[in-house]
Amino acid sequence: MNERNFKRTRARTETQKRARREQILQAAETLYLESTGYEAVNVAEVARAAGVAKGTVYLYFETKEALFLALYDRVSSNWCAHARQALDVAPGREPVSEVVDAFANACHRVPLHARLNAILHVTLEPNVPAEALLASKRQLLDDIDAMAPALCRLLGISEAYAARELVREVYVVLIGAHHNAGNSPALALVYDAPEMAPLRMAFDPLFRRCLSHTIRGWLADVGSGDACGSTV
Repeated sequence: MNERNFKRTRARTETQKRARREQILQAAETLYLESTGYEAVNVAEVARAAGVAKGTVYLYFETKEALFLALYDRVSSNWCAHARQALDVAPGREPVSEVVDAFANACHRVPLHARLNAILHVTLEPNVPAEALLASKRQLLDDIDAMAPALCRLLGISEAYAARELVREVYVVLIGAHHNAGNSPALALVYDAPEMAPLRMAFDPLFRRCLSHTIRGWLADVGSGDACGSTV
């Protein structure tokens, strides 16, 4: 496709621009899923996959980091939605286990979420404007608040603010589990050696185990009767 074709298909209306932005984000998501990591994906490849000129990508996203922060926002909302749906229908017979299942299963449904969280604080956020960061964090709070009623019901939390604090700790566990279990191809080969067995970690069991301990510890810290106490 040449530049003349790009100009002929330029998005002009707001609807077309939203569709073009989504087209670029979808291309970035597909490439990132298939890649070995953030550094393996470049803007030129995203443009080709989206069927647009490289310059068009920069019309919508000033930098690669801005593009991937927008992708993170989209993926994070999707992850929160899956978790919320599971929390909403959880019976509450085993509250902690049901909360752990909701978040762990959301990770399976949205595999990019853990990967993007692993680069969020060290790669993306330091390299985008404060305005974009503020919008991203506001969206995250909205997504968390949508989960709050179900978390309050299951865990005996009386205030949505406490649910925000708990989900923040869920993210800490998520990032830590991914960093420890999301091995590079080279490290995966190292861990194939029999003597390396004690160091091997799989994300799902590690995340579930650590998250269960975290939730139980958090509940014990704030008190089993009312989790919106002064310690959160």
